[in-house]
Amino acid sequence: MNKLSRAEFIAALKSVKLMAFDVDGVLTDDSIYFGPDGAEFKRFNISDGFFMVLAMRAGLEIAIVSGRHSAATDSRMRDLGIKHVLQGKRDKVAMLTPLLDELGLSFADVAFVGNELLDIGLAEKVALPIAVADA
Repeated sequence: MNKLSRAEFIAALKSVKLMAFDVDGVLTDDSIYFGPDGAEFKRFNISDGFFMVLAMRAGLEIAIVSGRHSAATDSRMRDLGIKHVLQGKRDKVAMLTPLLDELGLSFADVAFVGNELLDIGLAEKVALPIAVADA
């Protein structure tokens, strides 16, 4: 995957109908915190959440695609009003495919933001793969 120029990125973004995001390291600081009772906590970026809400208001579908299930992720996405929360499978292409079928979309309509090796399979399928700065 090559780095796009600003003009190429904007042109590709115009065809996107669904933005999918990994969670750990993309929407969080890449840490998982555990309380004394084993409860899991994550630190989500407020600006990322605000962007996703604005994107939904603009008509984009938003999906969360995480290889690891997390109640903290469920809670945060429910708070933001994100209804497509797919978690708990390492094969992110297989996780996203039924949602695309349901929405009448294809991988050519998708942008995906990821950060790790587990994200490569999906990044190679979508129209606009995006890696965070420290990926």
